[in-house]
Amino acid sequence: MLLSIYMLLTLAMAGSALWKGAIYPGIAGLVGPALCWCAASGLKGSLMVGTSRQKLAGMGSAIAFVVVGVGVVYHSGYWIGLFGYEFTGVTWCLVGLVAGWTSTTRKDTVMTTTSVDGERIISKPDADMIFAFMRAEWERYVRQDAPPEGWTVRLLSNDTGTALTWFNQSTGIGASVQPLFKDEQSPPGMIVVGSYYPVGSMRITDELIKNIEQAARLDLGPTYSVSANHSKMPDTNVEGIDLIVIPDRIDPRGPKRK
Repeated sequence: MLLSIYMLLTLAMAGSALWKGAIYPGIAGLVGPALCWCAASGLKGSLMVGTSRQKLAGMGSAIAFVVVGVGVVYHSGYWIGLFGYEFTGVTWCLVGLVAGWTSTTRKDTVMTTTSVDGERIISKPDADMIFAFMRAEWERYVRQDAPPEGWTVRLLSNDTGTALTWFNQSTGIGASVQPLFKDEQSPPGMIVVGSYYPVGSMRITDELIKNIEQAARLDLGPTYSVSANHSKMPDTNVEGIDLIVIPDRIDPRGPKRK
């Protein structure tokens, strides 16, 4: 909420400067605060969930963003008037640092590690839908699936149900979803969701796996049990992370009284 208010005020005040013909100060009034809130948010995110190398990179990037953002605003002479008070543009950039830092939460940060090509690995609506399928319904569904642009679909038949896989030829990234059915009349007992990368293109650490597992738990909620592990595909140059999702079908109200 705080960051949204700050962004709207930044747009309004910089837009006003541009409208009045102050082109350079108006542009500086957009770029400077944006760099500052990004610097604070990115630094906090790297400190919360990043590796040692990512923390150092986050700190270096934050310093560079702040120097450029504050420098541009200071050089332009940009200032703002807000609620009858006047502030220098540099002061407004410092407010952006506070807004970016306080508005970034651990949940926001770990969510960024649980996507493939910009898409969530699995969302709660997706999990709810798949766990409602019987095997025949899932088999029909996978044959109607349309892949994202730039991706191709592959269906892999298994005794426990067909695995739906996607592959991006240009990046070498892959993803898969496989519900495990024990028979034709029951919903799946679990879903295995995989995200795969060319070996060396992504550093898969225990910390990253832990973050992905935590983010999935936050996203899916208490109705599902989640675990994640590092996976390597034999005879390929691909490795990845498998997310195992199991529904908690125990009635949260407890056993019914007779």
